[in-house]
Amino acid sequence: MGEAPPSNVPLAGVGTALLWMGWFGFNGGSAMHAGNLAVSAVVSTHVAACVSCVVWLVLSMWNHRPAATAMFNGILAGLAGITPASGFVSTQATIAIGLLCGLLAYYGSQISKKRFHIDDALDVHWIHGATGSLGSILLGVFGRRAGDGVNDYWLHIHSSPWQIFIQTVGVVFVGCYSFAVTWGILAAMKARMGSLAHDDDAQEAGLDWVDHGEVAYCRLNVLRDIRATHPDAVSHINGIALPSEEDYMKHSTGKHPGGGGLAIRPNAARDGYQNGL
Repeated sequence: MGEAPPSNVPLAGVGTALLWMGWFGFNGGSAMHAGNLAVSAVVSTHVAACVSCVVWLVLSMWNHRPAATAMFNGILAGLAGITPASGFVSTQATIAIGLLCGLLAYYGSQISKKRFHIDDALDVHWIHGATGSLGSILLGVFGRRAGDGVNDYWLHIHSSPWQIFIQTVGVVFVGCYSFAVTWGILAAMKARMGSLAHDDDAQEAGLDWVDHGEVAYCRLNVLRDIRATHPDAVSHINGIALPSEEDYMKHSTGKHPGGGGLAIRPNAARDGYQNGL
């Protein structure tokens, strides 16, 4: 199917803001008391998010055009990347970590989608997984030793190779553990429930209806386009009956002739989004 356009950009912005605020809580709160360590963690959290956001904004402008969703992803990449090191690196090192995490997440997600066609709607494996791993390793590079003051160093690499090795081993171990446990959970779910993925027709119809029999946006008349582009799925997709146009709109308070603009044409919306239109 390719990449679909965002469902609701304003809500994505609200969600990113809530995550950003919450991140201050658990990064700063990890110090377990108010003090220099907590303040340093909060400052690092904010700076890394801002730097990574700017990286994504610049790269999106360079390759396509400035996009709000790119800024949201950049913020999350910076937040995830600085979390292992927040409170234990200088502000200058925080800028370096935010820059590197932003670059890694941006180009990694582009390669993942365009070359390997990995189905990860939120690019979590890059924006959270890869950046968190990089941040953990960079803690071994930039981390302050016990007793160092907040401003004792500018961007001095003062950790030992042994500490970098320890951080790397930790990242590899956690990655292997997470992979094995996730594989086991998914295998158990697949054995119990069957396939964990839907085909393109079901995704085009909308999983709200296919899985739950509900409609997220009751005023958008999208079934007309689905039936036009999938003539073999006029009444059923994967054995699930598609609602008629009247059924699809039944939750509306009044008869609505259909949505307008791109909403009524999901294929055109998706194609335009991918082609930068």
